[in-house]
Amino acid sequence: SKPSINGTRREYILGGHPWHPLVADYLTDVVGQHFDPPIAFMYKSFKYWLEAATVKDALAQGYDFISSNSYRGSCYESEGQAIALATERRVDKDPETGKLFNLTQFGAVLYTMSNRTDILAVTDVRGKKVGTNKYSNLATHLCYDVMLRNGVHNLQDPEQIVYFGHSKDALAAVLDGRIDVGCAAVGALELYNDPDTGERLDLSRIRILGEQQHVSNGVPYPFKISSPLVPTNLFQALPHVEPIVMEKVQAALLAMGDHADAAPALLACLEDRGCLSNNTVCAEDCFQTLSKGTIRRCDTTAELALKAYTAIGTKILGYTKPQQNLDMIFIEQSTGFLVKDPSPRCVRFQNIVEAVTCPSGHFARSSEEIIKQCNVSGLECYGRDCLCGPCVEAFEVDFIATADEEVLSRSSITGTGCSKFSLCGTVEQEGPISLRAFDNKKRQNITMRGAFLLSDDSRQDFVLDYVNGTFQYDLIVSKTRVGQKVVIIEVCEQDGPC
Repeated sequence: SKPSINGTRREYILGGHPWHPLVADYLTDVVGQHFDPPIAFMYKSFKYWLEAATVKDALAQGYDFISSNSYRGSCYESEGQAIALATERRVDKDPETGKLFNLTQFGAVLYTMSNRTDILAVTDVRGKKVGTNKYSNLATHLCYDVMLRNGVHNLQDPEQIVYFGHSKDALAAVLDGRIDVGCAAVGALELYNDPDTGERLDLSRIRILGEQQHVSNGVPYPFKISSPLVPTNLFQALPHVEPIVMEKVQAALLAMGDHADAAPALLACLEDRGCLSNNTVCAEDCFQTLSKGTIRRCDTTAELALKAYTAIGTKILGYTKPQQNLDMIFIEQSTGFLVKDPSPRCVRFQNIVEAVTCPSGHFARSSEEIIKQCNVSGLECYGRDCLCGPCVEAFEVDFIATADEEVLSRSSITGTGCSKFSLCGTVEQEGPISLRAFDNKKRQNITMRGAFLLSDDSRQDFVLDYVNGTFQYDLIVSKTRVGQKVVIIEVCEQDGPC
């Protein structure tokens, strides 16, 4: 007998890429009939970081299954125990030769022009201009990891990073000399045609930085690559989905490509006989004429072959068993986009300022400074998002003591505070002086306390006032006694010691 689903649930929602409505239709036809009453699968598009930023958000939006790249999939897996059911067999087509590349793994390549004698290795990226895709792009994060593995901080060490929004635009900027180093998804170099001449890129003009040799599915990986290999798109079930439904969905996905392999010969037969594909009698007759080598599974039928072929379309070749995504999780941790807070949490960002992660001992400049820094440095961003040294080396808390109105008017003092045991400020007797502390760690719910240590070994405690909407703490004091005062600043966290 067919299993039934407890409750009144009859529809399951799949979120993913634009070609997934056909996958949902296939699952309805193949999986739905295993249950009594039948279940259905519906496709619903979504913007990952807006509507389904976390598993909790995805559940609130009604999603049951999500298809996403390994970067976002690592977030769903780490944060919400999403379960990978399958990995897409992606297809890349060479537009010139028509050759198809069957890929289940993805990567990125870091490159420069071969005539650049000053850029021979990944370490030479320091002080150079880098061009890449979007700051939220998977290939960008993989290039970040390549740099970090070679001791180069991905944001702080390059002179500039320009986010062109597409690998082709970044490559064009490298070719014409506007940018020194490019980052691209695998295949972008090999399949690039010059938009002006239509000619294929001569790879002898390109030097690959940190080139790796990988084997994928038992054969050498077909494209130039600098990064580790990670899975292509993952098809994941959210943890509330019934195990029996997951099992049937996984089986249908893994069989899809094999079912579809019989469709081209079947469609050719239908065309020869002048039949439409929805003519089931003609389709069954044609199916009986197919050679055994054309049919890869004993349970393939004419109907299944045509439904699977329609679902696959031009973007994928089917699905394979789910691949381990641990490398991607480690990469997101190393780049600062997956943190423990205290549980694993992916860092979400809606703009370039929020995407800044700084090396140890460094802190992000103010939002205004980050946005303006390239212009201040005289570097062109070509109308795109860009970063130029967004971090500065600083203490966890920067402190100044000054009566200078220009200094006090700045939105941030990160990296410009007093060094320890230095003369921090001077003021005439009984004149006012402003004490300002800036929390570079940008913590919430803290108290900034301080104390003057006086020459007679006495201590004068004070609390700095929080300035709303900032991470700044101020206090104006006046000095009534001649001499020096040592200032101690302490941060008191809400649930920790002070």
